[in-house]
Amino acid sequence: LESKNERYAAFTQFEVGVRMVTGDTELEFSADPGGGVGQDDDVLTSRLGLAGIRTPFGQFSWGKQNSPYYDVAGFTTDQSFVFGGEASGAYNRGTDGGPSGTGRADRASQYRLNVGPMAFALQLQHRNDPENPNQRKSGDTVGGSLLYHGDSGLSAGVAYIEVRDGFNDPETGGPIDVTPAEGDESTIFGIRLAKERFLIAG
Repeated sequence: LESKNERYAAFTQFEVGVRMVTGDTELEFSADPGGGVGQDDDVLTSRLGLAGIRTPFGQFSWGKQNSPYYDVAGFTTDQSFVFGGEASGAYNRGTDGGPSGTGRADRASQYRLNVGPMAFALQLQHRNDPENPNQRKSGDTVGGSLLYHGDSGLSAGVAYIEVRDGFNDPETGGPIDVTPAEGDESTIFGIRLAKERFLIAG
């Protein structure tokens, strides 16, 4: 949904996943379609949910949204049906990358700016885990991306995410499959050449 005038636009996006191939009898809602916290059998899962505003000075948004890391990881993640997200690190620890901020980041604030062929993004995550001794008031993860999109179909970029509030030992401090460790870092470089009937990326 979008409402705009000549210079400003307010927008919102909501996306859910529906499990259609099992015989589940209960309707449940889960926060993570990765199924890392025992939610593999949920009928509906939240994928994206965000709101924001576009201005002449950039775009601001908040919610569960594709991260700047995914801006680069998406070059290859969405090209294979099964293993792309795991291989790129976007969907890690059995999740959709929400806790680590690398995929569909949970409770994330983002700023994005496009200048000509260049695109810049910055992200702060604001998770709330009272059991975490390293909990930050803001910026639980920080990261950003820088991309180039050429008219010839060539795109290239780099992205970085750092976890600032993870558990010192995820195996004892939290569920190992969903909790990032304190100081976890991810850096990704990507390049893609896309034509009408041809795509190569890495």
